[in-house]
Amino acid sequence: LLERELIPGWSGEVAGHRLTINRFGMRDWADRTREKPPGNCRLAVVGSSVVMGYGVGDDEVFTRLLEDRLNARRRAGDPRYEVLNFGTGMSYAIHRHVLIDRKVWGFDPDALVYVAHQDELLGPVQHLAKLVAKGDPLPYPCLAEVVRAAGVTPGKSLVLAEIQVRLQPYARDIVLGVYRDLVADCRRRGVRPVWVYVPMPGVVDAPARSAEMAGLAA
Repeated sequence: LLERELIPGWSGEVAGHRLTINRFGMRDWADRTREKPPGNCRLAVVGSSVVMGYGVGDDEVFTRLLEDRLNARRRAGDPRYEVLNFGTGMSYAIHRHVLIDRKVWGFDPDALVYVAHQDELLGPVQHLAKLVAKGDPLPYPCLAEVVRAAGVTPGKSLVLAEIQVRLQPYARDIVLGVYRDLVADCRRRGVRPVWVYVPMPGVVDAPARSAEMAGLAA
């Protein structure tokens, strides 16, 4: 369901920059704790390689810069801010739903910041198609509903490419189902859901449909 995770405790040079993963499998501070310190406000950021900070050094990752800036402007009585980085390269909506369930909630965030790009409607179709082709159990009812509607219920002898073709018209339904699940989970936990759309330069296989994507999130 996750397909890939960052290796806890790993450190090395990637694209000419130091990349360090802490004990929780996050590109984040080494002394980060799972338990939220009293009086702190936590923002949990999920997304792909841009959130993880691929191509920049540890001290240049935007979640660290944001945390520093928020705390630099604190006034008397303000909480100390923690901006937790749960970014993982090549991750899409279903990956993030699973990651949030398995890891993010354990850090007791006050806000969940979900970062999307132009490929928001492309990646989930490919991921769901692979799950169906392998016969893996689907973790969320919204995914099972899409699979039934597309006529690609597990057990049918369809090749991966055909499954993708049948699921593609339901790309919006897949993402909308994931968004609805996440918002419902946030409301149950008293967490503020935040959606951020960052069109990436140089992407040619998907247009930057900012208005459409913002409408879907709303």
